[in-house]
Amino acid sequence: MSLTSIYHTGPVTALHCHGNIILAGIGSQIHVYSIHNTKLHQSIDILPARVVHGIKQVFDDGASTKLCVFGQKCLRLVEVNDLSLTIKPLNDPLEFSDWIWDVSWIQDSLSSRLLCLALGHNVIVTYDVDKFSITNSVHCQEKCILYCAKFLTSKSDCVILASGTVFNQVVIWSAQSTVNTSGRVEPFHRLTGHQGVIFSIDYNETLKLICSVSDDRSIRLYKVKFPGENTGQSLEDWEKMETSLLHVLYGHSARVWDVKLLSTSFVSVGEDSTCCIWSYEGKVLKNFKGHKGKSIWSICVDKGEHFVITGGGDNSVRLWNLHHEDRENKDKLTKSVDFQLEEDDFPRNTMLLDVDRILAITNAGKLVLYNQKSGQCSHLMSDEKFGSYTVMSVSPTSQYIAIGNIHGTLRILHVSEASMFDKGQYGKTDVQVHDGKLFSIVWIREDTVLTTAAQGMVNMWKITNHDDEINVDMTFTFILPPSKHCWVSTATIALDDTRIVVGDRTGSLFLYKLIEEKKTGELVQTFPKIHGKAGATFLCCCDNHVYSAGRDGMYRMFVWTEVGELELLHNNRVCKSFEWLEKLEFTDDDDIHIYGFYTNMFIIWSVRQNQKLLEIECGGGHRAWDYRCHGSSAAFVYVKTREVKVTNVEMRSNQVIVKKCLHGRELCDAKHICLGYDGNDLPVNVIVTCSEDTSVCLSVLTYENGIPQLDVYHNLTGHISTVRCLYVCSSSQAIKQAPAAQMENPNIHRKLIFSGGGRAQLRVLIIEVKFLNKVNGEKNKIKDADNIRGTTNSKTCDKDNSCTTMGNVERDTSEQLQKCVNVHENTVVEHIHSDKDSFKANTTYENNDSDLLDICDKNVKGKVEYEIDYICLAGLQLSELKRKCKKLWRQPFNNSDPETRILDLSVVTPNELGQKESRSLYFISAACSDGYLRLLAFDEMSRVLTLVASSPYHDHCVLKTSHVILPNAHMTQPCDQDHVTESDQWPVRVVILSAATDGKVAFWDVTEICKEFTSTYFSESLENTGKKGSKVEQKLLDMDPFCDLELHQSGINSLYFGKYSDEEYVLVTGGDDNAVHVNIVTIVTDVVTQVKVIAKGQNTNAHSAQITGAWYVMKDYIVTASIDQRICVWKLMLQNSVIQLKMIGCVWTSVSDVANMDVWKEKTHYCLLISGNGMEIFRLELCDQSEEVVMTNVQSSHKTICNTWAITQTKLVL
Repeated sequence: MSLTSIYHTGPVTALHCHGNIILAGIGSQIHVYSIHNTKLHQSIDILPARVVHGIKQVFDDGASTKLCVFGQKCLRLVEVNDLSLTIKPLNDPLEFSDWIWDVSWIQDSLSSRLLCLALGHNVIVTYDVDKFSITNSVHCQEKCILYCAKFLTSKSDCVILASGTVFNQVVIWSAQSTVNTSGRVEPFHRLTGHQGVIFSIDYNETLKLICSVSDDRSIRLYKVKFPGENTGQSLEDWEKMETSLLHVLYGHSARVWDVKLLSTSFVSVGEDSTCCIWSYEGKVLKNFKGHKGKSIWSICVDKGEHFVITGGGDNSVRLWNLHHEDRENKDKLTKSVDFQLEEDDFPRNTMLLDVDRILAITNAGKLVLYNQKSGQCSHLMSDEKFGSYTVMSVSPTSQYIAIGNIHGTLRILHVSEASMFDKGQYGKTDVQVHDGKLFSIVWIREDTVLTTAAQGMVNMWKITNHDDEINVDMTFTFILPPSKHCWVSTATIALDDTRIVVGDRTGSLFLYKLIEEKKTGELVQTFPKIHGKAGATFLCCCDNHVYSAGRDGMYRMFVWTEVGELELLHNNRVCKSFEWLEKLEFTDDDDIHIYGFYTNMFIIWSVRQNQKLLEIECGGGHRAWDYRCHGSSAAFVYVKTREVKVTNVEMRSNQVIVKKCLHGRELCDAKHICLGYDGNDLPVNVIVTCSEDTSVCLSVLTYENGIPQLDVYHNLTGHISTVRCLYVCSSSQAIKQAPAAQMENPNIHRKLIFSGGGRAQLRVLIIEVKFLNKVNGEKNKIKDADNIRGTTNSKTCDKDNSCTTMGNVERDTSEQLQKCVNVHENTVVEHIHSDKDSFKANTTYENNDSDLLDICDKNVKGKVEYEIDYICLAGLQLSELKRKCKKLWRQPFNNSDPETRILDLSVVTPNELGQKESRSLYFISAACSDGYLRLLAFDEMSRVLTLVASSPYHDHCVLKTSHVILPNAHMTQPCDQDHVTESDQWPVRVVILSAATDGKVAFWDVTEICKEFTSTYFSESLENTGKKGSKVEQKLLDMDPFCDLELHQSGINSLYFGKYSDEEYVLVTGGDDNAVHVNIVTIVTDVVTQVKVIAKGQNTNAHSAQITGAWYVMKDYIVTASIDQRICVWKLMLQNSVIQLKMIGCVWTSVSDVANMDVWKEKTHYCLLISGNGMEIFRLELCDQSEEVVMTNVQSSHKTICNTWAITQTKLVL
């Protein structure tokens, strides 16, 4: 048998930059990335059963570079191959008696090669790598626990260590100082002042600066002064040194984890996920905010100090350009435009025809054009009718300019050629739209424009041009519902021009059906104030979806239904306090750029990079403005103090995502959704995860060239608190799609995902996964299901639904970063190497492809194409059941109970109940933290969630729930499943299990309740058919368990119940008491449902911490997972009703705080999905012949250097 890790992702705890590669420590592994194209070349398990905390270069002998990788009490030397961009271990892991905080090479040692180690209780150890032995160990008199340590210098006669103690001090001492009578060395200097423990220390030898960061959020910078002209080369210089405090700095909103001193600045990272760049004068030069969630754990800087690399708790690695701000300030130039106007005239509105040509309409009715390249100004029009009040809009590709005035006149100007137009030669025509003023002009496409007049009168105009003769014909007209600001602010047309969606200034969206015969629009759907009260600003129809944005800080996605109406699919908030959104732009690199205003700034925000790309001070959005971008050049114009100002910038991103993120916080649960296979018969797994960051992620794990790679395709943020649990089951319905989206799919999976969490919130999603296996050798392009935008990936959709080509954003590294490709394959690489007769966990995975090509442009043999679509079907908060919501598009979020949390879910599907396919009723058991077990019903057809029954039986927090479907032994005659009248006519019985903190497992027969609810629900549904807004009212039923088993001393954190034999079931539980209990039971359903225990067994010391995952994988085998980071495989041996549990294998997982485990089968083996602070997938192969206990990757497997400093000699190749 074997248990092998095939994929892992987690917090990035160590980073090192060497030449053209980045080495990232994630768990026990080192991942090697190329800086040029962010490609992952290798993933290797360096410190099994440990966490990598540091990577340091120890020496370079000219032939190759040697690095020391250390973490916890273990270290290992590796060699870097600069050609293949890989590393090779040089020795077995060496374990010492205490935590290793820092490692340094003794620079001037001639006789041997020595390493200095700073250990966790303020001890300096010297290790000879040639003789494989400890040569010296020195203890400091300050023998408290250290939180950090840093070697300030490491020479054979002068090894200086700065130790950050638990007593808020930095203690500086030397291994060469005189030993006192107690055999310890007194420190010769102390740095005090911090109000918390010291987390990191750094020293710049050139500048003679020491910096420390602390739990108190402060950064303290010290100047070191040596006596006379000395430079600190000797021990005497250090013992006589003096320090002066230069700065006490506060720039982080939480604890500061690490700091690096550079030649002209220094860098700090902290718990607030911010990377701050400081000047040595104490000023924050820039803040890099791209990591999600909590904490940037690691940091490194390249040798040339061109960029800084950060690794976060969100599992991502990001590269930041240190000199981006300097170039941006140099390239960003704001100036006033001189339109050569008369003294009493001034601009009222301004637009951009392109990045160089600025258009303005003045108070006197003059239309003027300024060309930035030539510096020339042209007066195109002068008409007093367009004075005082004017609305102006430019078509998507700048072929037409529409101008409206207070008299209801619409003037269309045709821009045939730029050179001719600049000289004032253009075609024009006027249309009298209304007797009163025009309130808005909105372009739908290049030849179609909407105008809004008084009382919400909207006209759609078709523009044609023949031989410079412009014709404007009205095609449709309709009226907006009455409101305070009744005019169109944005619009889009869809479904073969049969529907138009418009947004108004009050934040509402309206859907109209365009009737060709009557030339009118019929209002069919309304979303009142969906974008708040400040207005809807953007609409865009992409493929089968509609995107909207507004000044409420939200952008939303809608999907078309079969009847031609819109259904809200997803709500997205960009970031805190960013409320004014104006436009969404979909880029070629699968990103969404969001334009808007924050306070007095114009902002462009990258959703993928989670940071600002551009910030221009303009005074806010309550003014005329416009923005255009072509390639890397961009221009922003706005009116301020009766002047048109233009800011020209070069759009360069200061961030490159080397490794993508998953969640910003710890995972609470992860479930496998479905399995497919690519052209090479390799598995493609779709996984759903939930987290404390309130999001649910849909991810796909695929293989390319044998390399597993994880892509997050959807990040759903509908929950308002922590998402604690997930449940996946098959759907009885198909996702509704437009006919144009239908395509040949040999493999389609439709699943329902139930998610529960804080605020007693429950949500239901339906997803559809399509696999399309292409012919080998055919180039496949994965569609980005996160946006589901089809052909709009390379388009820029502005607030008028205009689409213009958008160039790729440049990225810089060093002098000028090469253009980096955003690659989907930026995830952990691990090949599967397993021995069926033993456990294999120490494996090296690498890709030696030296041809650094853009992976996205490769023809990958056997690659699979897949799509993932989803719809949010329902949402419910248990405390909101009685509240009536007038806005049907909004789910009830307010006034929720902050105490109750849904901790686990189990769902009974219609197929399990034996219902006909027309039935779509699911029964959900919810384990709640308030001590209640609740039973809910969900109708997939009507998308209604109903609370059916509840019970406070446990009187303790209910942690887990499960269910089983039993044959109804009391059934006397065949039943008509369409007209169920008596419970004994059901072919099955529904039994729910619940486990709580009282250590009991309760059994509930809810067949009667399900029968009663089903009968009432469908009968009343038939009566209410056709009644708009009708809802079936149900009374809340009571339920009681028919049996309970007291198994554990305290809480039960894992519960599995499944088939053991034809009539027997196996119950596996794991609890807070570290015990595993296994019971084989039968459930009798003759007259009264009863549970009979046939055999039972337990292991009270199965793990050294609470057990959070337990699973019965096959006959007589179970798997358990625990907080102690061990995955154990047990064999059940049954003798005389007694079950003995024999451990046959145990491996260590890199996932800390293990929260849950899921299991699925792939062909002949099982896959274990472990979630917690990270995620790891194991491959489990079982065979009955192997019963010998095999321990792999557990701490006891390492040789330990004991207190006598003896070490087993191992061959070390240097």
